[in-house]
Amino acid sequence: MENSENTKKSKKGTNSGTIAAADNTTKNTTDGSTNAKSDQAKSSAAIATGATEPSLSVQRKPMKRRAWVWKFFDEFIDENGKTRAKCHFCGYDLVAESRTNGTTPLKNHYNSCKMNPVNIKV
Repeated sequence: MENSENTKKSKKGTNSGTIAAADNTTKNTTDGSTNAKSDQAKSSAAIATGATEPSLSVQRKPMKRRAWVWKFFDEFIDENGKTRAKCHFCGYDLVAESRTNGTTPLKNHYNSCKMNPVNIKV
């Protein structure tokens, strides 16, 4: 009698383990990734509806320039592929790479430009 109870308990534990394993195959993991079964279900649903998966090479929309100094400069790309800016007042070309220089050179030129109406001393 004692052996049969132990086998029932072990079978119970085994069954509940397989049920839990089956439940885990359809749920997301704690880190937010999905497993193979749910991915397979999604892809078969996409095929049934005729939808295609989005490509990974989708590019973001370029960000709008927010610095106030861009009102006084025109942006262009030089022959080396560098982003440059041209002053509206004197036509001087400045480096305007956002990662390396930022807008500090533009601001400094705006404040010292001889043709800028704000800087002309009477």
